[in-house]
Amino acid sequence: VAINPTPNPQTSSKPVVINPTPSSQPNWGVPTSPQAQLRVASNLQSDWQSGFCVSMLVTNQGSTSVRDWQVTFQMNQAAINNSWNGNFQPQGSNYVVTPMDWGRVIEPGQSRDLGFCANKLGSDYQPRQVSVSMR
Repeated sequence: VAINPTPNPQTSSKPVVINPTPSSQPNWGVPTSPQAQLRVASNLQSDWQSGFCVSMLVTNQGSTSVRDWQVTFQMNQAAINNSWNGNFQPQGSNYVVTPMDWGRVIEPGQSRDLGFCANKLGSDYQPRQVSVSMR
């Protein structure tokens, strides 16, 4: 059997338009969950011999409003003695922080500032594994 390649391929000056059809396959390159649009930054504001203060900034980097979020972190050798703009609940060496009622919704491009001051109970006092998620 002989295969005859086309000796003179035809070209066209007209552009070819391809209309994609909707797919049920996920788009792996674009985060779609509300969690992906939230970001938390934690900053050690002040640090002295017996205590320290930490500020946290939760930002909505997405294009839709976010409701009912929470911040979690681990802190071993410290006891919170003052906090602002959030409800700080200890769960063992972890803390779960929920916003005040007025701060539950974060609009696109907006942020919520919260934080705490604590007494040091040892050398392993700084918060770790700070993250934000939906409740």
